[in-house]
Formats: sequence, structure tokens, C-alpha cells
Amino acid sequence: MNVTSQGQTSAGAGPSEAGPAFGLTLLAECTRPPRPDQLRAPFHGPTGIVLANHFLVRSLPNTKTIYQYDMKIERTNNEHAKPPIRSKCRAIKAVLKTRHSDIFPANLTTFYDGSQTLYTTGRLQLHGPEQSFDVQLRDALNRNLQEDYRVTLKDSKQIDLEGRYAFVNGIIQTYDIPQDLVQALDVAMREAMTCSNVYFEHGKRFFRDNAGEYNETSYGKFWDGFYQTLKKTMQGLAVNVNKAVAAFYVDRCVAKNGSVINGAPTVANYIMSNTNFSEAETMSQLRGATVVVGVPQQSNGTRTFIKKTFKIETFAGRPRDVFFKLGDTDQEISVADHFEQTGRTIQFGDLPCVKLQSAPGKNVMVPSEYCLLLTPQHIRVSTEKAEQNAFSKGIILKASSAPHVTRATIQRLMTNQNNNQQPAGQPLLPRPGSTPQGFQMNVSADMTQVIAKLLDSPLLCSSRRADGLVPNDGTWNILETKVARAGRIDSWLIITFKPLREDETQCSEAINPFRQRLMTTCKNDLGIDILKEERFKRPLHYVDAGILDNYGELYQSLRAIITHSPNYGTTLVIFVFWAHSYSGYQFVKHICECTLGVITQCCKYDNIKNGASKPYLRNLALKINVKAGGTTSYLQGGAIAAGSRSRCIVMGADTSHAGKGEDPAVTAVVASLASPALNGNFQKYAARIRLQAPRVELIQDFRVMAQELLGPLRSSLGVRDFQATRVIMFRDGVSEGQFEDMLTQEVESLRAALADVFGTATRPRITWVVVQKRHNTKLFTDDPNLRMNSNDPNRRSQLKPGLMVDEKITHPADFDFYLCSHPAPKGTGKPTHYHVLYDENGFGALELPTLVNRLCYTYARCASAVSIPAPTFYAHLAAYRGHQLYTALRKKGELSNLNFQPDQLPATYDLSGQLTAGIKDTMFFC
Repeated sequence: MNVTSQGQTSAGAGPSEAGPAFGLTLLAECTRPPRPDQLRAPFHGPTGIVLANHFLVRSLPNTKTIYQYDMKIERTNNEHAKPPIRSKCRAIKAVLKTRHSDIFPANLTTFYDGSQTLYTTGRLQLHGPEQSFDVQLRDALNRNLQEDYRVTLKDSKQIDLEGRYAFVNGIIQTYDIPQDLVQALDVAMREAMTCSNVYFEHGKRFFRDNAGEYNETSYGKFWDGFYQTLKKTMQGLAVNVNKAVAAFYVDRCVAKNGSVINGAPTVANYIMSNTNFSEAETMSQLRGATVVVGVPQQSNGTRTFIKKTFKIETFAGRPRDVFFKLGDTDQEISVADHFEQTGRTIQFGDLPCVKLQSAPGKNVMVPSEYCLLLTPQHIRVSTEKAEQNAFSKGIILKASSAPHVTRATIQRLMTNQNNNQQPAGQPLLPRPGSTPQGFQMNVSADMTQVIAKLLDSPLLCSSRRADGLVPNDGTWNILETKVARAGRIDSWLIITFKPLREDETQCSEAINPFRQRLMTTCKNDLGIDILKEERFKRPLHYVDAGILDNYGELYQSLRAIITHSPNYGTTLVIFVFWAHSYSGYQFVKHICECTLGVITQCCKYDNIKNGASKPYLRNLALKINVKAGGTTSYLQGGAIAAGSRSRCIVMGADTSHAGKGEDPAVTAVVASLASPALNGNFQKYAARIRLQAPRVELIQDFRVMAQELLGPLRSSLGVRDFQATRVIMFRDGVSEGQFEDMLTQEVESLRAALADVFGTATRPRITWVVVQKRHNTKLFTDDPNLRMNSNDPNRRSQLKPGLMVDEKITHPADFDFYLCSHPAPKGTGKPTHYHVLYDENGFGALELPTLVNRLCYTYARCASAVSIPAPTFYAHLAAYRGHQLYTALRKKGELSNLNFQPDQLPATYDLSGQLTAGIKDTMFFC
């Protein structure tokens, strides 16, 4: 094998077990691999044409230079004020440009990112390298108040447009186009939308009030919109456009019967508009929303009210029942009395107060009728199933349009067909890709045609089908294959958290059929002979649901049932939660996995009260089996080439930021556990989970976590001197702007960890792949050979699993590809974008996509291919479990003395160390 000076195989050389880069020293720095030569690996499978929602830039604006300036905005008459939001920054910039025409010539085109960067098509007439200006702006909430700002403009750089046209016209492919030019053009497109007075900007998406219908619970209004961004691709610069749907709080509230309650969008009207008011469900929707509240102020004997904005934290009691200390005195007064003393009567005294986020040590309670929702305001929609309510599910369903609908919507945006529906006198809608007047950029209205390759589906084997079964459009019948290997559970029991008012006899009548059907599903349907008949006949156990939030009482109750009863030796506990929400879920997981050392499976009473559906029972059984050490299926021939299976390690990593902004981030790393019986299928994994500073994406303890995972790997093999030759890492949740930092930090940490364990000279070769799901590239096709086989017209237009694109819409120089490995259940399926950041194994253009596609069939919780490789999915699940453990520890008060700020120690915390020895290296997180 030919080895380059950087320790990588030469172009076209496939991975080989022989000849690792053993004599090479560690690289001075990690570098990105070039795209493999596709001519050396011709594809002989099915191909066809697909359309991508990338629209080619035909020509750049007719200007030679873009001037970039740093723009700093500071409040001068209120040093404690928060930095201005993007919309206010744009208003400040507009005032500055109007009042200083000597600085901004009339023929000058400007575009501003709403934060710190201003672009112009000509040089500003500044008095020196930087200049400051004083700008006055009326308070948007209190028109009689003035806000004073100091704006400082500083000359930053010049961006040359000359010499870039060859790239845009597709004559040559070059990596030389600077990212700052792409960013400037992207800001120019955004400026055209914000200045149109038609679209409302939310992040990188733009929405308009298109008279959409209110939903039945009157939470808000659905607005249609789109996403746009400029990308460097193999064909040139292209605008990526995708449809978007979001919900917004509106300026009126409508009851279910259609009547308007009140013109003011107060929290009280928001509550009353839903006749089936649920405090928990409503607060899950309102938490974090911005409201306007009048704060009384006394000046010269006159009381005035200053409008201020707050964020909602939670609900409190009724105004008459909530008391607080008045000023610096010890006198307590109710919220209702305080508002009446300030001349504000309370009309809806039975509605709860709203607790607002404020400075530490302060409790701001306001009656719901005096909290005015700021409109238009985006409504947060939870994507976690446990937190979804009817409204969340409704908007997700509305956004999940079939492929032909999504395609038509995007095409209509690009051809300006929506202007045909604009009322007379209304401004025309600028199409995506538009730029400000005087800075025109020509963007094609046609989607990009690209050749797609259809990778073969792997053969699936199990205890019943050793000869192999070919999946049908990414799925297979688990009843036909059974599980490949059954886990071991010596005994088990069911514990139900039941409200006191519920009768135990009725509960037993509902849960007993579920027990019997679960056992039948395991034994007869899936071949899991882990539930012994005589063990199964033990009585049910009931625990008062009222103690779920009390860790001490809950621990004593569970400990008495699991270890101090005739059921001692239990290895699995199935918990049935009666309530709609998983109250106490975090405590249950912590007690069982960190103290008692038993695996758990939780389910909701609503899902089992009628015996539970067959798909639900099979899903439950598969999760139990994998937690107990079993495997669902394995791939014939393994996930990777023969001769290198046993000495390859597959890893996954993820960082999760769920929760409040001040909560620590949860990091998770998983690594495969080898087993001769699995024949290189990478079905078993161990995980390490840690906390680190909030909103920090890169894993700080990556080196230590990777070292710890090599111990369980060697134990699973029973070989102390096991020598791995290759490590393949799949990293989730990283944006392109963090690629370089990842190379210098996480990749280097993994290299160092492997060198520590295996030695520098014999360090395994690394391939590092970034897995990106949060992108907006969609693929469509009219080719029946590339679409799924189904009688359902929506599913029939979905892409066939295994479809891969690695040209035209991919990066001009880097090794990346798009792969749709899963059957989309609804909506428009989105391919996963894989970006190879580092490759010492010299994977070919087809070898790595084939490996990725095969790993998507090894996810143990379902009989279907999934959208991302199994180790990435497991890392995500482990990070989610880390959030549950963190929440339990925080509620117990065990983390109150820890500081997770990057500049203060301890900056990390080992959550895996909380787990018992028997749980730590299992797949407890599934």
C-alpha cells in the first residue's frame, strides 16, 4: 500500500488490514482529506436523475469590491440595558444612514447582518479608520421615551469579486473562493427580505402572514415561509431554498367556537381561548415567551407605567393567594391587593398568576390578564415526544408535506407565482435569492439536476433466517426474522405509579392483559425466551404517584419492592406512568440505574390500558432485549469488509444542549464492543456521559472518555493486549463553522487517546465523519426506479433507501456526500449530509457510503433502516439519558456547588460514574 507523507493512502487505495501507518509519527496537525477519485471506483448499480433544491448563481453583482465594516452599537443612557435585538439594530442602522448622508453617499448600496458587520459597495467617507456617531431612537413600547446609542464604524477589510466568475459559471472548480465573500452575499440576500416590509425574519427563515387558519386550540397562527442560504458546491455558488412553516402568537385570541374573546393577546385570553385548560400543557407552550408588562413608577407625585419585556418562567397561584414582600420592608401583600392599590383591577381572579424571569432573589408575579404577549412572536414547538401536546403535533403535521407538495411550493417561490395571489396595492414578494437594488445577483429558477446512485440493501440474518433476508424499501418483517440473539433476564416485575383515587382492581384489569400480550410478543413473535412462565405470575406492584417528585420516599418504596421482597434478584422493572407527563421519570431512572442496578423500561398507561397495539409491544420488546444484551439482527458479511472486522472500532459522539441556557451541556461518546458471535456487525456499544459548560459544542473531555471506552472493548474480547487497527468516528451535531476547531481539538484528542493506549507507533488509523441532519437540502425524483414501492401516493413519491448523491451539490473540494438511508414515514424525506473531516484509512468514494448505509441497518430498536448510523443514534440517546440523570441530581441538590463555566473549575462532571458497575457498560440508554 502506498502511503503519502501525511499517513494517508494514495487516491483510490481502499482500506486494507495490512500495512497500517505504524512507523509514522503523529501529524503536526490534522488536515482534511481531498475528495477521492471517483473514476477509480466506478459504480455499477442503478442510477437516475434527482432534483435538488439548489439554485445556481448565474452571475455575481456588477461591482469590483465589497467593503466590510465592523459596527458596534452601545446604549449610552442605560448601561444596564440588554444589547439591542436584530430588528432594533436594523432600525438604528436606517436612522444612521438617513441622518449622515455625508458618510453614506446616495448611490451607495449597504447591507447589514443585524449584529456587528456592515457591507457597502463603496467606501464610506469616515474621518479616519473608525468613527463614532450618536443615534437617538424612540422606544418601541414607550413612545415618549428616547433611547440613546453610540454607533462605532471601523474599517475591516475589502472583499474582491474580480476573478470569481469562473467558479460561478462552472467553468472550473476551485476551493479558493473566500468564505467571507459567500457570507457577504448571504447577508445581501437577507437584506432584500428584511427591507421588503413583507417578510418577518426569524433566524435564517422568513415568514409572512398569509391569512393562515387558526388551529382549534387558538394557540396561534400558522405562517408560511422559506429558508435560504448561499452554498459553495461543485457546480458553483448556489442558493439553497426550502419551505418553512411556523406558528406565531397573534394579535387576537379566538375561542373554539370561533368567537373573538378580546383584541388584546394577554395570557389570560390565551388561557380562556382553550376551554380544556391544562396548566401543565399551557405552560409547556408559554414557557420562555416574551410578554409586555406595565411597571408602575412614581415621579413628582404622579404614577406612570413604563412598559417592559419579560420572559415567562411558570404559573403561580391565584392573585389573592400569592404574597410577596413590599420593597425593603417585611410587610407582605398579595398580588391582587398590590395591583388594586396601583389602580389596576383584576377581572379574572381565578386564573393563575404568571411568574416572570427576573434577577436572582426576586420573584416577579403578575396576573395573567396584565401580561401582554409580544406579537408577532414565534411559538416554541417541542420535538421531544414526551413534551409534545396537541398543538406541537399539529404544526409538525402541517410542516410534513408530501414530496410533490414541497417541490411545488419551492418552485412557486422561485418563479414568483405567489405574487399572483397578492391583494391589490400590496407590495410584491421578493423571491429567494434576491439582493438589494443596485447589487443584483442573477439566480436560476430551476432546481439542480444531479445523478444519484442507489446503493444495495444489505442481507439481514437472524436466528430464524441465517441465509439472509433482503429488506423491502428499508424495512423487514421482524416476525419472519425473529431476533438474532435473545438477551438474558432472570426475573422481572411491573410497578405502576397510580393516583390514590384510582382503584387497584381496575388497574389490574387493564395491566394484566398487557403483561400477557407482552410475554406472547416476546416468545412467539420475536423469539425472545427471556420471560419465564413461573416468574411471570407474580402480583403487580402499585406506588402512589404522589411521591414521584419526592426522591427520598420514592427510593424507599422502590428499594423495598425490588430488593426487600420475595422478588429479590429482579433484573428488569417495567414502570407504568399513569399521568400524561413523565413526572418523576428522572428520579426513577437515577434510582434504578445508579443505586439499585436494574435495567428499566418505562411506558404510559394510556398506551397499554387497552392491551397495547402489536407495533407498540414489539417496539417495547426490542428495547428490552437490547438492554438485556440481546441483538435484533446482523448483516450477512458484517458491516465492514472481511479480514478487518475484529480489529475495527466504530464510535459515535454527540453534544446535547436541551434545557435552559444556563444548564450545562451533556456530552456522550459510544464505542462498539467486539464479539466473535456478531462477526463484525457492531451491535453492542458502551457509553460515557459527561457534563460541561453550557452551549459549548466541542467535547472537552474527549481524550479521557475515549480512553475509558477501550477498557470495556478489551473485556468484551477477553484479550488484554487487543490491538485495533482502525477507528471510525461518527460525530453528530457540528456546524461547518466548527470544523477547523474540531480538527484541532477533538480529532487530536482521539489521536492522543489511541496513542496512549496502543502506542504511538501502532496507533490505529482514524476516519472522522461529521453527520449533519440539520440542513435544508431536499431531493426529488420522477424516476420510478428511485422511488419507494407503495400504494400510498405520499410514500410512493419518497426516495428509495440507499440513494446517494456525491456530485454537483456537494463541496467543491472536500470529501462529502448525501445519503438517504431510511424510508421516510411521512412528509418529505431528507438525506443526511456526511462530511469526512479526517481519513487515515483512505476510504474510496463508494466504500465509505456503503459502510455508512450498512450501519444504518444495525439500529436495534426497530426493524427498519434509520436516517443516521447506529452509533450516532446511540450517542444521541446516551446524551438524552444524561439530561435525565442531570435533572435528577439537580433536583436532589447534589450539583449545587459545581460551576460549569469554562473559566472556572470543575468545568466537567462525570455522569457515567453515577451508574452501577452492572449497568455502566450495557446499552441502558436504549
